[in-house]
Amino acid sequence: VIPNSVTYIDDYAFGDCDGLNIIAIPESVTGIHELAFQDSINLTTIKGVAGSYAETFAESNGYTFIAI
Repeated sequence: VIPNSVTYIDDYAFGDCDGLNIIAIPESVTGIHELAFQDSINLTTIKGVAGSYAETFAESNGYTFIAI
């Protein structure tokens, strides 16, 4: 669980997390390093608030986005 106090997800924060296939990113996150999910080969879906940075990041990086 990513707490609402997190505003930035840094490089390799979830790197090599092969078991990660979906992640929920809170609206408080306003930045995600381009390598935050490096080599997390099974990650396909990001959940978040519609219109949030999570949605922008998902769409820009080829992930499926689900609004929650």
